[in-house]
Amino acid sequence: MGKCTATAFAEAGADVAIVDLDFEEAQKTAKELAEKTGRKIIAIKTDCTDKEQVDAI
Repeated sequence: MGKCTATAFAEAGADVAIVDLDFEEAQKTAKELAEKTGRKIIAIKTDCTDKEQVDAI
């Protein structure tokens, strides 16, 4: 669901952050979406269950 949402935002013209605990997968997705949409897409490693990490991003 997250990748679909990120794709929709990027296709609509937004720059997007891919946030995931699996940084390699986030980087792969970010590269794919950037190439597909021409938008700035970054990957960020974050444990979304950790409030401090979420606040940090």
